[in-house]
Amino acid sequence: MIERIGTIEITSPSGDTVTIREILDSVEEERYLTADALYTAIVGNLDETFIGRKYYDDRGSTTVGTAPEDESAVSF
Repeated sequence: MIERIGTIEITSPSGDTVTIREILDSVEEERYLTADALYTAIVGNLDETFIGRKYYDDRGSTTVGTAPEDESAVSF
């Protein structure tokens, strides 16, 4: 699998790139039973530059770690 897709590059929002080989080199797994398991290993081992807007919340104006002023305004 590494021979087939290892050179594919993934680009972060900041423009940095990393190959699938580089991502999976840090993982101890040698075999993946499903495509989902491989995908999870790749995505789960990307560094924080691939997150995008860190701590972004499109559900409201509450800042992470603070309580809303009017709890009745919070929608779940």
